[in-house]
Amino acid sequence: MKKRGISPLISWVLLISFAIAMALLVTKWVIDNVENIDIGDEEYYCDDVSISIKNVCIVVEGGGNTGDIEIKMKNNGNFKITRLSLGRETTEKPEEWCLKLNVQNLNPGQENEPPYYLTIGPMSENLIGNDTTVYQNCDEVEQVYNPEDEKVMSVAVVPWIEIEDKSIACISKKVEIDGIVPDCL
Repeated sequence: MKKRGISPLISWVLLISFAIAMALLVTKWVIDNVENIDIGDEEYYCDDVSISIKNVCIVVEGGGNTGDIEIKMKNNGNFKITRLSLGRETTEKPEEWCLKLNVQNLNPGQENEPPYYLTIGPMSENLIGNDTTVYQNCDEVEQVYNPEDEKVMSVAVVPWIEIEDKSIACISKKVEIDGIVPDCL
């Protein structure tokens, strides 16, 4: 009597068991290593960030300069802009920066409405940095200059995006405008 039926059955059980064991080992290795993959520099995300400045002008009310700069822009990128670093240079002061924290309605493809306002006053002289850089909130800047003596030379805007609850300043996407229109019409 030949026992041929048991040998192929045992070989199939062993083969399937070996395949399952290998699949479990590979799955565990992939899960452990994928969690530790560094996608790269945060600036990588900024490749898909783009803003354009539609209009920058000095606000004039009642025949006088209010000291505010009106900025209208459009988000041409693929990420929602969550905040902005706004800078300006005047004839009396080098480029100074503040942080616009409450940026609303600047989703991809949208223009900001109402416009953002930047007060011409003393601001942080820090260079653009990361989230640890201390900026003054743009909404808290006080006007302490004489608009007759001090003229705005340029305005710069740096968009910020948020990826996995981390704010990223897209410094490479800084947009600077020279030759500011004297009054908003």
